[in-house]
Amino acid sequence: MSARILAYIQAAVLAMSSVQTTASTIPTDYPVLAIEAETASETETETQEKTETETQDVTETEKQDETETQEKTETEDTTGTEDETGTETEDVSETETEDVTGTETEEMTETETEDATETEDETETEDVQEIETASESGIDTAQYLTTVDAVGEKLRESLTNREAEITVYYQTTEEPGSEIAAEIWDKALEYTGKPTQGDYLLFQYESLEIPDYDIIVEPSASVKNGETSAEMTYYLPITYKLTYYTTYGQETKLDREVEEVIGRFEFHEDTSDYQKIKAIYDFCVNDIGGNLDDSDDASKHTAYGALINKTASCQGYASLLYRLLLECGIDSRIISGTANGENHVWNIVKYGDFYYYLDVAGDAEKAGYSYFLKGSDNFGDYTTGMAYASEEFTTMYPISKIDAFAEDGVSGSETYEESEAGTEVM
Repeated sequence: MSARILAYIQAAVLAMSSVQTTASTIPTDYPVLAIEAETASETETETQEKTETETQDVTETEKQDETETQEKTETEDTTGTEDETGTETEDVSETETEDVTGTETEEMTETETEDATETEDETETEDVQEIETASESGIDTAQYLTTVDAVGEKLRESLTNREAEITVYYQTTEEPGSEIAAEIWDKALEYTGKPTQGDYLLFQYESLEIPDYDIIVEPSASVKNGETSAEMTYYLPITYKLTYYTTYGQETKLDREVEEVIGRFEFHEDTSDYQKIKAIYDFCVNDIGGNLDDSDDASKHTAYGALINKTASCQGYASLLYRLLLECGIDSRIISGTANGENHVWNIVKYGDFYYYLDVAGDAEKAGYSYFLKGSDNFGDYTTGMAYASEEFTTMYPISKIDAFAEDGVSGSETYEESEAGTEVM
């Protein structure tokens, strides 16, 4: 484009130079001016000869002759002056015509050059509009992610690292609603099947604050098929402030202890799911159980409190059971609700085609198992929270109405052999 603009400017300069030269310099051999100059010379010669003849023939007084001659001469001089004036007028007229023509040509050339330059400049401006606008605003667009999934994953990583203040960056071309921060949060805590994510994170924090944040709006223009259209890009820096029950250092210590415990189980490829569930449940009830913590220590609500401190609340036991089951390939969820009218936390576990209830804290206080692999009809006075009673959740995690069959003859209050006819979805 720059080469073409330079060519237009050079052409305009050449045209201008040519016009100025024609207007300011008149050549002596210009045909029209030479003829008119010759005519003016002949007129003056004839006037002089006529004056001399009349002077010789006049018999009147010299004063009268001189007067007449003077009058004639003045008249002829006037005629000559008029001729010369006409010639100069014609010359000036032609010069002005050339000036006007040259000026119009120059103006047209300059206008066309400017038009071409403006058109190309506008195209270039539209092409880089988005980049220039974002740069001028000082936004580091590289750190902004364009999907809720990607932003949620970034937040999940920071939660796993127990970062107390987390800022994530989300951009969208659709005007964001007020619920976008909650949507990203839910995405970060959704169930993934990984032992240290999902419910494990959901039950790991004591408080959450989401301060107000500014939405930065960047207008931009895009050109498509020769048409310019306006677009808006919204940049959202969202901050989450959390207080956790445990620190990153405590979680690191817990990771090592979990690995050691699983090694003691000595599971192998022939170990059944029931054997895994039963061994893990036994460990939580017998090795830790009976030490329900009523202290103000926040870690009691975590797997760390249960495994490291050997004392925990119902939430701490449920978190440890969840962690160990998933580490061993058994699907599980943490459930919150009420038991006997009080807030309580327990688990569900997948065994066969259905899910069953487990309550480590409930059995840790008793001799014998009353809450192991229980169906909904035999689980006592438990009420699940609204989120776990939804059609979406119960469809994804169908709960058996009857207790599970126990391979070793041990289940809940009674032993059932599960059959298609005897099992229903809650």
